[in-house]
Amino acid sequence: MNHDPSPQLLSIDLGLTFGWARFDRQGQLLAYGSQHCARRAQLNPISWSMLRSLPPNSHVYAEGGRDLARHWRRNALRFQFSFSSLAAEHWRSSCLIPRERRSGSIAKANALKIARTLIIARASKAPTQIRHDTAEAILMGWWALLDL
Repeated sequence: MNHDPSPQLLSIDLGLTFGWARFDRQGQLLAYGSQHCARRAQLNPISWSMLRSLPPNSHVYAEGGRDLARHWRRNALRFQFSFSSLAAEHWRSSCLIPRERRSGSIAKANALKIARTLIIARASKAPTQIRHDTAEAILMGWWALLDL
């Protein structure tokens, strides 16, 4: 259990392989990564485990299909966290200029570049090799901090 009482933000780029990023209130990138689930049924225990490490009054933002978001939503509400589900286009239009998001593959490539910059500026460690789902979770999380 996290002992810092300040709320945090967890952003998730949903999928059976999903990217995630966790920020504090000041915009510090605390952790990020990617995780693979072999089956949809594994999302419930994984979401429970990830969410229980967050402090009270935290926020969860998820991008992706409703069927994948339902476990995250249900567990976030059990912990009394706010939960927001959105489409990629919603946050991409604020983070990427039109030519950087002409297609999904172009947007993902640009998200990787910008996420590396955010990691350097906002994380306490040097960037590691990241996948596009993690990069998009980082950018969505940055957007969500501004939204909050």
